Amino acid sequence: MSTKEIYDKIWAEFSGGGSIAAMLKDQANGEIRAGLTYLSDEHGAAFIKTLLIHGIPDLFFGSVVELFWLMTAFGCAAAKAEEVSTAERAEVYEKYARLLAIYVSNVYNAEFLAGGDLKKIDPTHAFGSRMFTAFELLDNGDKVGYLRKLREILSEHADKHNIISSLLRSVA
Repeated sequence: MSTKEIYDKIWAEFSGGGSIAAMLKDQANGEIRAGLTYLSDEHGAAFIKTLLIHGIPDLFFGSVVELFWLMTAFGCAAAKAEEVSTAERAEVYEKYARLLAIYVSNVYNAEFLAGGDLKKIDPTHAFGSRMFTAFELLDNGDKVGYLRKLREILSEHADKHNIISSLLRSVA
């Protein structure tokens, strides 16, 4: 089966309501990112809307690998988010940032992340670490601290402007 056929099969199952993480685990050996990029390029807004409906179950009990696949899927969706409504775009951006934050907090040593020397890790993971701190502030009711942290993150990660701007608007 060709790569295109594999990902077309995943799309058919996923758009029917299945778990994308489980399907990727069962079907996609190899380039997960390439396959998700293919799906988001090929199906655009339909991929994003399906991901928002079926992408994350209410209670996620998957592995770190499945968390990585979900985060990657939402990262691909975030890259194509201009194709959907403002509300859907905001939801994609928030879910991607939260999944990235959770993923980074699970794969890196907490003391290392707390040490603040994030220049040693992948810039996207550094962004995820900073977002983890920001979401902790928000989840603990500190909206002012959250907004300050987002502005700080924006100064360090200008490439994530769309995501951060959306998050700032959702609280303001």
